[in-house]
Amino acid sequence: MGMTHRFAATLLILAGLAGPDAPPADADGSTVARTTDAVAKELADEFEELVKSKKPKLKDGERKLEILRELERAPCETAQRFLLGLVKKKSTEGDHRLYAMRALLKMADTKALDTVVSSLQKAKDPTLWQAFGEMLSAGPSDDVRAWWTSKGLASKDVNVCGACLDALAMAPVEAASDAVRGIYEREAGSEDGGELAYRALRALVRCPGADARALLLEAARHAQWQVRLAAAEQLAAQEPFDAEPEAAVRGLLQDENAWVKDAAAHSAGRAKRKVVAHALIGLLGDPRLRTRHVAANALATISGKSLGHDAGVWNAWLAEQDPGTPPATTVPTYHGVEVYTDRVLFLVDASSSMTWPWRKEPHRIDVARDELVRVLEALQPGTAFNVVVYAEKPVAWKKELAEASPATVKSAASWAERAMAEPEGDTFLFEALEWAFESDPTFDTVFLLTDGNPTAGRYWTVDGLAASVRAWTRFRRVAVHTIGLSLLNLDRGMPNLSEKPQLMTQLLKEIAAATDGEFREHLNAPPAASASKN
Repeated sequence: MGMTHRFAATLLILAGLAGPDAPPADADGSTVARTTDAVAKELADEFEELVKSKKPKLKDGERKLEILRELERAPCETAQRFLLGLVKKKSTEGDHRLYAMRALLKMADTKALDTVVSSLQKAKDPTLWQAFGEMLSAGPSDDVRAWWTSKGLASKDVNVCGACLDALAMAPVEAASDAVRGIYEREAGSEDGGELAYRALRALVRCPGADARALLLEAARHAQWQVRLAAAEQLAAQEPFDAEPEAAVRGLLQDENAWVKDAAAHSAGRAKRKVVAHALIGLLGDPRLRTRHVAANALATISGKSLGHDAGVWNAWLAEQDPGTPPATTVPTYHGVEVYTDRVLFLVDASSSMTWPWRKEPHRIDVARDELVRVLEALQPGTAFNVVVYAEKPVAWKKELAEASPATVKSAASWAERAMAEPEGDTFLFEALEWAFESDPTFDTVFLLTDGNPTAGRYWTVDGLAASVRAWTRFRRVAVHTIGLSLLNLDRGMPNLSEKPQLMTQLLKEIAAATDGEFREHLNAPPAASASKN
């Protein structure tokens, strides 16, 4: 049976429309079940054949993902057994594990679910745990739903309990309210319970019947910064927003933790709370450029005006006076995105596809190199920065951020030109991002440049990479600005056939949206950029 016919048969079986030639079902439906098992067996066998192939093709990877999606629509013992095997096997690729886990959660019984959890505990993979929590809330089987609202919440494993709390924050279940409250009270009272307390509070305020306003007001004064972060994210949106929550938000805007301040400013802007505008104006004098920029964006959202970063101009607006023309604030730009940060990491693709287009100039790597050197030379003195060039592995200019000076900028630019001289290899985007987030805790902004959707690495699908970024930025509020350097308009007659521009765009948009970053795509070679003025 060919691939198309197998897929069609699966749909017919599941819809109960197998046609007049299909074998009649027994009273208990056993014939249909056996037929579904047969289809699942064929799909599993095809998957294994593709894995064993000594000369894999690019389309083989896409077909394996398609098989896992088809198995999700063919719930039966054969499918469950095969999918469990993939989740348990250490050698299974990250994306295959993720897709197999999603399919399993649609059909798993309690025993199978325990096996999934045990496998995740052994793997210790933040991406899988992030995806697990998101998948729990997305229409799992009855057994899975019963598990994550009871046994899962009761787990002493932080990852298990945390994933269940994340699911409840997305899909509240009233029956779990008491358990969630118990977790929050226990963890909020513990010196090292900040992570679970944060996740429990996010779930608790969404539980039916919970007094979210009172909970968040109390959390805004909590000793643990993670608990205050949860309050900062949500308190400004509460109604009624009277004197008490207003005072609490003002306090959060002056918090000692930068992530809490940024979250409070972002939330106040999104809720358009003009009553705290004066406190936001105060943040325009914050030592961190990123915080000043978040505050300016919040004020722009509240006012509907773009008045820059000058506190005097905003005070004039607040006094209902004519603010006049805001003074020019010069900041460098990188591929059209303003570099409003003083702690920045540039992550640049140097894979073999960056040599495209092959018969016209400039090549992608030329545009990437020239723009990188230009922005480095435009960095404000004292800006902490680093450059990482990646293909099959990431290579960094320095082990940590260094302050911009004529000497360090010259060193970084020279290093980058050498590192990008001969692009080669596949695009291992996950490994580059993982290295960045795990090796340096100090940057608050990333500029990620790539020329296409990754086709290699532990995770290379949109689902896998987006879940990874959400896991890395749960507490660390890093803005990831994404640049898609396809230059497709330069050589429409000679495409790079291995690329899927739509997937690249989807991936980069999702990463930027998840981190309050900006996305840019270049179909043409951009003109020489210049510092922007606000």
